[in-house]
Amino acid sequence: MKAVFAIALATACIVALCQQVDASPSDMEKTKDTKAKDATTVVKDTKAQKDAKKKCQKNCSTRDPICAYVPSNSTVKPKTFDSSCHMDVDNCEHGTKYVFKNKGQCV
Repeated sequence: MKAVFAIALATACIVALCQQVDASPSDMEKTKDTKAKDATTVVKDTKAQKDAKKKCQKNCSTRDPICAYVPSNSTVKPKTFDSSCHMDVDNCEHGTKYVFKNKGQCV
């Protein structure tokens, strides 16, 4: 009886292993294509971020801290910027919509 049980268990394990290993070459090609597309997308996104930073660059030399907030989204906490110029650059680079709230740091 024990031998029959051992053979049945071994057979079930072999069948389960074969089902996991069963991958056709076309499945492998699909995986390669997906990975290649993901890498290409990352490169394009990184280039777009660099281009956006170049486009948004300003010479913000003065430091006069301000507190800014996003009026259309109350869940976003107010943020302190070194100046309104720095706030404009941040809005441009990240696509945010911070606006002046008051002078000085946010509390």
